Amino acid sequence: MTLINVNQNLQTVFTPTGLAKTGENGLLVTSLRIIHTTPIDRLKNHVVLVDPDNIDYKVKHANKKAMEFYVNERVCDCKKGLIKKLLAQYYDCYARAVCEFDNNKLPLSVVDKYSSSIVGYKNKALLNYAHDTFLNYIYKLESKNRYLVLSSKIDPNFRSYKLLTTRYHVSYCEKIKKRMQWLAYTYRNKPCVLLTLTFDPKKFGNDKFVMWESISKELNRFMKALRIHIQREGRTFPKYIWAVESQKNGNPHLHIVFLGATRLIDWRKIKSYWGNGAIYLNTNKDGQKVRYPINYVTGYITKTFGNTNFDNVQTQSLVWLFNHRSFNRSWNLIVPLNPKGCGDLRLDYLAVVDVLSNRLEEMDLIKDTVDNLFSSTGAPPKTKGKFVIYADENEVVSTDSVFWANFFKGG
Repeated sequence: MTLINVNQNLQTVFTPTGLAKTGENGLLVTSLRIIHTTPIDRLKNHVVLVDPDNIDYKVKHANKKAMEFYVNERVCDCKKGLIKKLLAQYYDCYARAVCEFDNNKLPLSVVDKYSSSIVGYKNKALLNYAHDTFLNYIYKLESKNRYLVLSSKIDPNFRSYKLLTTRYHVSYCEKIKKRMQWLAYTYRNKPCVLLTLTFDPKKFGNDKFVMWESISKELNRFMKALRIHIQREGRTFPKYIWAVESQKNGNPHLHIVFLGATRLIDWRKIKSYWGNGAIYLNTNKDGQKVRYPINYVTGYITKTFGNTNFDNVQTQSLVWLFNHRSFNRSWNLIVPLNPKGCGDLRLDYLAVVDVLSNRLEEMDLIKDTVDNLFSSTGAPPKTKGKFVIYADENEVVSTDSVFWANFFKGG
């Protein structure tokens, strides 16, 4: 019995143990690989329904673990070759360098160069990994849309479909731009203080992973110390907004603008509270005075997080990989980008659907899929006498065989 692959016109043969492509030895177990059914006119636009209990909420931790594995594997591949290269340079003799060596008797200068070279290699691997995985993530966002299939706790006949947006969707970026425009307009004539906090690589062993991993902890510690100092002086801690930026070399630094403030505290106290690198007050890294701090920070946030392009991909990729906020602000400073709901709805499914011409078509396709899921027959729909099935997530097959007819009837 033969099945025809609709997408690629590849012949697939059914065997008692599953499906096997012609010319291949690997088998796919059919009974475990069927995902869902769909009408024949929507073979290219299918829906995957994910149960809320099966959603991985720790995917960001998985990303960092995968990155650590990638970096460690890359470093392990070059360790022995790097030792030989450094020994060859030290002794100026390739023959002695390639012979067996004792790790406990390596020259000190070789050990120093080896350590710095390994850290440098890890840093490059980190930047490459963040760049590649982030662009792959953006591609998936552009090719698939995700909807929350919601039902009412009060009305059993009510069902709603809400598009699940990330901070990289166009609609979300537009919200960021509008909030920043409002903030710049509101505080355009009010005094503000711009503070830039940098990370000294030497304090973190020149390891970019450690620097990016430490951002949240170090910033929270600094803001707490600064708040206590200002409140002890009997002053109200000013409202603020901050954003993280990646320099060209991949090192992070933070921009914070304190709104409605003419001054903070003595700069020496600020530097001691920070303790991780240099600070800049109302100046940029080149020492030039910033006349409008609010425009400086809101303009940076709009340019960097209001869209995704090659100019800001390094900052966005590192912020995404380490699960940092693009920016943060005082409570109630601006209208929330994602207001909280009323709590009257419950999540039934997460629906993943191919991007279509408009959202109405996508929601209609999801509705049909959910309705078919709860249909009385339980069998896939027929088109011209053929059953339509998914044999694999990326492989669509169809057949009108007696086997499949009996299979879906429970025979």
